[in-house]
Amino acid sequence: MLPEHDAVLAVTTESTATQDLLQAVWSLLLPAFDRETDAAADVRLASRLASARLATPALAPHPRDPASWSDVVFSVADADAAQPTSSVREVRLRPDGEGWVLVLVDALGELACPVGADGWTVSEPEGVPVGVTGGWGDAGFEAEVAFIETPHTLRVVCAPSGAATTSWVTEPLGSHDVRSLRRLG
Repeated sequence: MLPEHDAVLAVTTESTATQDLLQAVWSLLLPAFDRETDAAADVRLASRLASARLATPALAPHPRDPASWSDVVFSVADADAAQPTSSVREVRLRPDGEGWVLVLVDALGELACPVGADGWTVSEPEGVPVGVTGGWGDAGFEAEVAFIETPHTLRVVCAPSGAATTSWVTEPLGSHDVRSLRRLG
């Protein structure tokens, strides 16, 4: 809260470099509150923000042998552990037109997430807003599932052997239940 500027700054970030972020706020954003507005600068900023995109990994949009990946059950390695990485127990891949759908299976059922091979695809399976990018690389199928109302991204890797692993870019505080990673209300 910055009452002297009649402003509140809310930040949702997956960065662990919080001090760097706060330094940028203090050195770049805060001084701008005291300046006159510049219409040309506002137009440049709007243009820059309109074209901003999150980076995506360089992965192939399709496997060499699609039939060997279609609807295969990939068991998550630590699903039965006392402290599993996430609530995802299985992963499946389904062809869908020209693309693929990543299916995350937990105790309540499936979250079917279309995969963006050359960008991020946003969907809302079972009311959970996600952005997904992925494809095939050296390790098999690799995806990032960004829970867009939170600062959390789940990495999913499905190996040709039938095993899947999940890991967090930054681990959620409290629950690792993928269905809970959304705005409440």
